[in-house]
Amino acid sequence: MPSNGENENLIKIASPWLTIKGEESWRELLPYGQKIILPKGKVLYASGSMVFNLYYLDRGEIMMRSYNQEGRQKIIWYIEEGNIFCETPFFCGAPTFLEIIANSRCEVYKFSRDFVFNELIPHYPASHPAIPTPTKAPRG
Repeated sequence: MPSNGENENLIKIASPWLTIKGEESWRELLPYGQKIILPKGKVLYASGSMVFNLYYLDRGEIMMRSYNQEGRQKIIWYIEEGNIFCETPFFCGAPTFLEIIANSRCEVYKFSRDFVFNELIPHYPASHPAIPTPTKAPRG
C-alpha cells in the first residue's frame, strides 16, 4: 500500500495540471499586490465563498479540492509557483465550488478588482495572455 507521500505524487500525476508561466511579467506587478503568507493547510477559500481578488502564487503550492455528498475528498487541481489562481470565480463574479488550500507554506500576492480592471488589463497585456478580458467588471 502506498504511503501518503506516494499517494500525493500519484494524485499529482493523475490530476489535471495547468501551467501558464507569465512569471516574468507578473514580477513587475508584485508591488501592486498585497503579500500574504499562508501556512501549510490554511484554507484561503471554502467552497461556496465569493472571490473578490485575483491571486498570484510566488512560492509554494496551492491545492484545489472538492468533497462529494459522502464527504470524500477529491483533489481537483494543483497550482505551481509563478501562476495566477482564482481567476474563474473572480471574473465570473460567482462563488467558488472548490476549497482552495495551501498545500505547503505559500507566499501569495492578491490583487484587487479595481487594480485588475483599471490597471492590469489595460496597461499590462503581457501579464494576462490566458486571462479572459470581459467587457465590463462584474459587480462585487
